[in-house]
Amino acid sequence: MGKGPATIKTIASTMFVILLSNLMSIVKIQNKGSKLGTMSPMDQVLWRTHLLEASLIGAFVLLLSLLFASLLILSMLTQFMILLC
Repeated sequence: MGKGPATIKTIASTMFVILLSNLMSIVKIQNKGSKLGTMSPMDQVLWRTHLLEASLIGAFVLLLSLLFASLLILSMLTQFMILLC
């Protein structure tokens, strides 16, 4: 096997750690706001920034998974057509 599977696993785990870090920061900021009763303007900016980053990572992962799924289906259809001929 080549370097492809190791590269994919490394990229996936890195993106997962970044996404998890953003989600933990969001929860931490919300808990701080609930303890104080209100969120400071700086906390609101940080919360929105982390939320935007997490949303963009999620959209990127969704796009990549759809791309890989379509490539896999295309590959399977090609192999099926070769078997029929």
